[in-house]
Amino acid sequence: MFSLAILGLINTVVLLSPPKFAVILLGLMMLPYSARTTLLVGVAVNIIVSVMFERWAVQYLAQIVGSLIKMYQEHRRIRLGKAYKLVDGR
Repeated sequence: MFSLAILGLINTVVLLSPPKFAVILLGLMMLPYSARTTLLVGVAVNIIVSVMFERWAVQYLAQIVGSLIKMYQEHRRIRLGKAYKLVDGR
């Protein structure tokens, strides 16, 4: 987590006010300040939405996918009105 925070801080500095050596080394194009702040806001919104999705939506999505897989497997075992048993390969 600490390394991600440091990486985010470095990227923010390079985005908002890049040092001369970074501009030369990376060949950066100077964007207007409004474009840079728009990019920063977009990144912040993306991070917030990603964290919210991982915290709350993943559980529900996993349950939905699990139930769909279970329904598919149950439906797949019955063909032409005949029920097939799974054969254990041991």
